[in-house]
Amino acid sequence: GMTYLEDIGWYDVTVLDFKTLVVGDRLTGLMTLVVLAVLTTLLVIGWIINRTVLDPVANLDASVEEMKSGNYSVALDQSTRDEIGRLSRNFTEMADAVRTNTEELERRVLERTAELNEAKKQAESANEAKSDFLANMSHELRTPMNAVIGFSDILEDETAGPLNERQAHYV
Repeated sequence: GMTYLEDIGWYDVTVLDFKTLVVGDRLTGLMTLVVLAVLTTLLVIGWIINRTVLDPVANLDASVEEMKSGNYSVALDQSTRDEIGRLSRNFTEMADAVRTNTEELERRVLERTAELNEAKKQAESANEAKSDFLANMSHELRTPMNAVIGFSDILEDETAGPLNERQAHYV
């Protein structure tokens, strides 16, 4: 060992035999016991951290992945009163709200789709009725108009003879 003696300004160097410093096998057993106690304490602390923090966070992460895939049925341990328990309760409430809103939106979409399909059928029916009406009206108008045009051509060409002044005025 080496030390500095400040009062006299000297260094003291001492050589010690390690065997006289260590009390043989008694210290070895004590050191082994201390090392085992430290390892056991670390294992217990690790197990407690894993059970109280890491497992709940892993479950929460798995639930997030399930929600991303569309499964909103979340089953988290909400029995603890710590931050992770509150987070789990809030996450479960959020998942329930998302599920409820999603179901409501899906119901509305189905209703709206049925309404739109019905409106489409009515529009198609109205369009068909309009087409039938226009086809009939076209025929009904075209027949008398052809007669009027033909008779007007005959009068204009004076095919049946000359027209008097009154007839010409009407033509």
